[in-house]
Amino acid sequence: MNCKMKFRITVIACGTALLIAAAVGAVVASRNRRQPLPLPDVPVAASPAEVRVKAVEGKVEASVPFDAAEVSSAVAVVCGEDAATAS
Repeated sequence: MNCKMKFRITVIACGTALLIAAAVGAVVASRNRRQPLPLPDVPVAASPAEVRVKAVEGKVEASVPFDAAEVSSAVAVVCGEDAATAS
């Protein structure tokens, strides 16, 4: 055998060994993959028959009046439509 033939056989043997090692590694990794744990049972404090809802009157808070022009200019700055702040 000449040197080129020995080199080719060595390359083929090493390549085959690497492919086999990769396949074995993939099989081992797929078998060792952890399964997700089941969700824990959460105890229910009361059954729906025991729950009572009482309606209460809420407080109405006064809203602060706003200036529509001020809001639209702020929106233009955020959206990049204001030429002064677009960059």
